[in-house]
Amino acid sequence: MIRFLSAALVALLLPAAVRADDVAEARAVFERNLQAIRDKNPEAYLDCYWQSADLVRNGPDGPAYGYDELAASTGTGWPTVFDAVDLRLTPLRPGVVYGSYRYRVVFGDDESTGISERLFVE
Repeated sequence: MIRFLSAALVALLLPAAVRADDVAEARAVFERNLQAIRDKNPEAYLDCYWQSADLVRNGPDGPAYGYDELAASTGTGWPTVFDAVDLRLTPLRPGVVYGSYRYRVVFGDDESTGISERLFVE
């Protein structure tokens, strides 16, 4: 029988040393990604993503596929305000970390808030 396990339970099953290293690496990637957005730096931003046609990103219009689409649109509309707080990282298995953070972005007169999720895979 297949059962779903919470990310927290999975984290408890992993060796502490593996979790600490993976989480530290994932945190560094997340921090670089968030700073690239703040700096409006397309090269640094894109460097944080898997350069593959198999890349899947979720957004307001649903899933978007492929690195090329991401690269083509990067730099065409940076937010005027970007706040990211409450970064939470949970190791799922060796080399895989789930992360989420709360955000507030402003594009001109349009302000949005929400939760962004990412999967870090070594």
